[in-house]
Amino acid sequence: AQLLGTAEDGEEPFILPYDVPANEFMNLEVVTGDGRRAMQMSTSRNLAVWLHEALDRFPADPLRFYLASNLPETGDVVFSWRDFQSRVNSDLIGNLGNYINRVLSFAEKYFGGEIPRPEELPEGALAVLEDFKSLETRYETKMLAPRPREALGELMAMGRRANRFFDASAPWKTRKEDPEQTRVTLYICSVLLGSLAYHAAPYVPDAIERLRGFFDGPIARVSDLDGLPKGYRVNGAEPLFRRIEDDEVAAAEGQLARAVRGEAS
Repeated sequence: AQLLGTAEDGEEPFILPYDVPANEFMNLEVVTGDGRRAMQMSTSRNLAVWLHEALDRFPADPLRFYLASNLPETGDVVFSWRDFQSRVNSDLIGNLGNYINRVLSFAEKYFGGEIPRPEELPEGALAVLEDFKSLETRYETKMLAPRPREALGELMAMGRRANRFFDASAPWKTRKEDPEQTRVTLYICSVLLGSLAYHAAPYVPDAIERLRGFFDGPIARVSDLDGLPKGYRVNGAEPLFRRIEDDEVAAAEGQLARAVRGEAS
């Protein structure tokens, strides 16, 4: 009612709340003498994953990525260090990280990091860009819903589409037989990479900031590009993420189990 009263002289009032996001519960998987159990969080019982302790073990980006992929948007979920390892290694690294690394390392190794815009793009390449625009729309619809977990799922779909294009184009074969076709492949892959980085930034901002240090080109939606960029440049590319190892997971699980038993970390 107060917001409605802000309108003066025929002006529109302040924007009224139109969506109040709410989540269900996130429980914790704890290793006990009887196996693994999902238990309710309780700060008074020290049954929690404390942020400062988690950041002592792992970078912020994979933690943020996992929490976003496991948000209790529509039902209760369980925070599991094993699941954290699986999703980071298979999705964040195996999908997004793998695509970014293979495109940039290939361009730097075989083409000196220079990826100029081809004089002409074949219909197949243009079709991939149009396909990506529709994927961008799906991502943005979910993000604005707001459904960040579902939006992350759409980002993973974008990564899979980009990886399929790279695999189908097989630049490792065409670089000797048809170098010009390989340049077309790397150029389209770079445009897709810029879009992936743009949409991944809310989840892994530190990694995308590092990417800007060795990837010189627009990090933008394909839909927003005012004409295709003149080219891209790669210099000193390195992997953006590291794998989560078994011993790290075991240590994190052990710390949580000791906390539940009331033992010192």
